[in-house]
Amino acid sequence: MKKKPSVLVMVSVEAEKEALQAAAEAEDAWEVQVGGVGAAQMSVQTSLLLAEHNYDLVINAGIAGAFPDKAWLGDIVAASEIVAADMGAETEEGFAPLEKLGLGPTRFPAEKKYTPELVRRLAEQGISAVEAPVLSVSTVTGTQATVNQRAFLYEDAAAEAMEGYGVAAAASHFGVPVMEIRAISNEVGPRDRDAWDIPGALDSLRSAVLILQEVTSS
Repeated sequence: MKKKPSVLVMVSVEAEKEALQAAAEAEDAWEVQVGGVGAAQMSVQTSLLLAEHNYDLVINAGIAGAFPDKAWLGDIVAASEIVAADMGAETEEGFAPLEKLGLGPTRFPAEKKYTPELVRRLAEQGISAVEAPVLSVSTVTGTQATVNQRAFLYEDAAAEAMEGYGVAAAASHFGVPVMEIRAISNEVGPRDRDAWDIPGALDSLRSAVLILQEVTSS
């Protein structure tokens, strides 16, 4: 019988953990932990857990904002790569990421083994999903000017969140594959909380994780 992978799912807040509680209870090889908001807190908490336990896969799961025309409310974005979008330096020629300064990396590749099958099975369940870069930022985008800048620098990115890079950095240090799964609750840009759908995004996130459990076990 195939051994089920031991999986650590890191979320930033309790609401995300509660949404995934059914997934945690359905599969004893999966553990869901709250790491806090932002890459720094998330990296510390993920590293502590990875130092204490052996996991086969680490997943950063949560809600996120989507870039215009890349994903819509309730969609799932499965990261193709995890990018620290604002880690670098301002120059007269524009923003320079750490790689350009010789201080990288700001990009971590996401685990490719399960993502295409996850996207396919989500589509079968009527949940739109896309595989694309997910940006990690320290300050959530709140102006159209920043939307335009990030869309120009990272034209393939579909979503923006705050913790993926922290999880990926910790996973890389311990040599553990990493994924980032984001459910879209809002569009990136000027904040309009009335247009957000957090409950719908959490429902999509729960469905995505339950399906990913099936994918990793097959």
